Amino acid sequence: MTADQTPPHPYRTGAAATAPSTGTLGRTAFLVAIVLVVVDLLFTVGTTIMVPLGGPGIYSLYSVLHLVRGIIGILLAAAALVLGVMAARRGAQPVLAGIAIGVGAVHVLGILIVWASTGIAGLLIGG
Repeated sequence: MTADQTPPHPYRTGAAATAPSTGTLGRTAFLVAIVLVVVDLLFTVGTTIMVPLGGPGIYSLYSVLHLVRGIIGILLAAAALVLGVMAARRGAQPVLAGIAIGVGAVHVLGILIVWASTGIAGLLIGG
């Protein structure tokens, strides 16, 4: 061995080898976002049909369904957002992860705005 060559080191140095990402986390985040959109669409269509066809007590049921929609929506949106961020940080399907982040973030923001405006209106009206 010459002076400019270094002897082979018995221990591995540098970054550990990682397996190439298959992108399942990105796909999962995207699928959660799709389920979020479908559930939201079903609630919207269902309540739109329900209100004109319902009787006098339909608004109580509408309020309960609206609350359930918000809770399910915020859970799915948070899941899509968290999974999307995790997938984007790992580089797993970055386009699908980005779509999941966008859908989740917009949905969380929308629900928070609706809840805040409902709360403020309740305070102002005195209900």
